[in-house]
Amino acid sequence: ILHENIYDEFIARFKLAMNDIKVGPAKDPATYLSALIDEDSLKKTLRAIEDLKQTYKATRIGVKVHQAGLSKDLYPNIDFQGYYFPPTLIEGLPPEAEVSCKELFAPVVAAFKVKDIQEAVELSNSLNVALTGGIYSRNPNVIKYVKENLEVGNLYINRSITGAIVGRHPFGGYKLSGIGSKAGGPDYLLQFADPVTIVENTLRRGYSPDLE
Repeated sequence: ILHENIYDEFIARFKLAMNDIKVGPAKDPATYLSALIDEDSLKKTLRAIEDLKQTYKATRIGVKVHQAGLSKDLYPNIDFQGYYFPPTLIEGLPPEAEVSCKELFAPVVAAFKVKDIQEAVELSNSLNVALTGGIYSRNPNVIKYVKENLEVGNLYINRSITGAIVGRHPFGGYKLSGIGSKAGGPDYLLQFADPVTIVENTLRRGYSPDLE
């Protein structure tokens, strides 16, 4: 979600960065992005992108799909076995589109242009998934607004939104991304305990022999 004043410049640089990402086998140290976890994940991602192209092809709302190339030419001696998908950027999507509001677990990014932080927060809060959110801003008022209004399980400010530290950044979702105790939080281990309830009635009725 990008402010309209920086959108075009950011997207241009983002595309260049996508093209520099080395996609390849996980066993190669030069690889930055490896394969998806299984065939179903690949099929789901391919189907989502194809459905997107077909759905908005006739509407002419300006949907653009940019995909970086797979880096097979960088690994001429390595056999690509796996379910690879290239880094993909999508522009012009409405927020309700499947790629916008569902988790694909693939290198797919949907870019949105907004006029101010209020519109950005409203757009983010309109989604049903809310595992992690982040913002980059130099404006203290913007940061304060996001802290008070953005609905996410973990919020990161002016840093990467991955790499939560156990014991310091308890990690857990919000909305459809999950609720309850956060991993690394003070009550997280209690989820793995089996509670036992014992009830004893201590009120004695009827005859009771004398006790020595």
